[in-house]
Amino acid sequence: SFRDTILNEYRGETLKEFLGYSEKEYILFRNSISKTTAENILAIHKQKPLTELVAGLLEDVLG
Repeated sequence: SFRDTILNEYRGETLKEFLGYSEKEYILFRNSISKTTAENILAIHKQKPLTELVAGLLEDVLG
């Protein structure tokens, strides 16, 4: 798969290194992604409750 190819080709690189971003650029990129994701989750949650889904995702990510 595309994902596996990318992971194997760039094994050991961080996302920041893969993207070629400076520390400042990476922080701006990461903050933008976080903000957009949060806004999208809230917009969807207003239409359909996502509490259980979000809790499950956080549990998976945070362990």
